[in-house]
Amino acid sequence: MQREYTRHLSEEQITWAIIDQDELPESAKEHLAGCALCLGKVKAMERSLEKIGDLANKFVPPAYPRPIASREAAKASAQGTMFGFRRLGLSFALAAIVVVIVGGGLFLRGYRHDRQMGAIREEVLGDVALIAEVNKLIENPLPPVYNEISPENCTTVDQGFMDFIIPGLGSGNRDPGSA
Repeated sequence: MQREYTRHLSEEQITWAIIDQDELPESAKEHLAGCALCLGKVKAMERSLEKIGDLANKFVPPAYPRPIASREAAKASAQGTMFGFRRLGLSFALAAIVVVIVGGGLFLRGYRHDRQMGAIREEVLGDVALIAEVNKLIENPLPPVYNEISPENCTTVDQGFMDFIIPGLGSGNRDPGSA
């Protein structure tokens, strides 16, 4: 006796019935077992997919057998390739070492040159400062304390200055030889 169902399986449930019925819930499995309409939809979709598969098989070229090489030849080829890669890798490693050595030498040479130029620059700056100080001393050799009493800064020599320099001379005794 066949029961009438009011609710049929959705398109997604029909697709899952084709793919894997174990993924369907129990109620859907029971409905599929008892409903001729839903079972017919599943069978129709399966036939449609089979037709698509048959059509695809017509357009696939025939498979040609693969050539099988002997184990010895394959092993020798692999060893030759590995040895070639080893040789290539060794060449790259040696080239990298040469680049590092040459580049490092040039870098160190530039670094040493910069240090030497810096030392020379410091010496030159020190010499310039020394020459400036010597020129300043040539112009005025007195320390700043004695500059106030230096005659070079005075425009006139008056009696007060002479009394300061030679305190024994009085204002009345102007000639040291007339005593």
